[in-house]
Amino acid sequence: MHFASTLRTFLLVCAIALPTSVCRSADLPVPGKGHFRIALSPPWKVLKRDAPANQPPTIHLERASHPRGELEITVLWDPKGISTTLSEDKLRDWTMKGNVAIVESSVEIDFPLTKFKGSDGTGFHFSATDKTYTRPASGPVPGDYPVITHGVMGLGSLVISFTIFSDQKNDLSVQESLAALKLSRLVPIVKKQTP
Repeated sequence: MHFASTLRTFLLVCAIALPTSVCRSADLPVPGKGHFRIALSPPWKVLKRDAPANQPPTIHLERASHPRGELEITVLWDPKGISTTLSEDKLRDWTMKGNVAIVESSVEIDFPLTKFKGSDGTGFHFSATDKTYTRPASGPVPGDYPVITHGVMGLGSLVISFTIFSDQKNDLSVQESLAALKLSRLVPIVKKQTP
């Protein structure tokens, strides 16, 4: 099993900034909070939204043109409803927990973190290369990638866990994904006022 699959399982258990006019936005309903909104350029499309009962909602996007890539985002929050922003240390720790699932099958020994600023919080990410990956002679297989970029980002009281799947570190699919994540936001529920 490639470590991308291992990391996906682990996470479930435990850009290039383009003008808005050429971006399409994708929304993910966050129960009781509003909608998580991310805008990506047209090569990106939503593959699926998953919001099973009592589970964090996840959106899966794919970059259909070269270079190919996939972006999986899961939105987490405190189930007790405590509205607190996590510290940078906590976000850093959560990001590093992602490498536990892949450390044995990764080319890299160390996973240096890159810090970034989002629209309403800080984030961290690292990249890793699958040492067992062999590109098929017939070309790339959909959903099978040699590189992941995994991270965690604070978005107010929410935590955004993301994994970018790509053929190379920091290629255009990774750059676009990170740029879009930095600009992503929570669109709160608009409460109707009674007359």
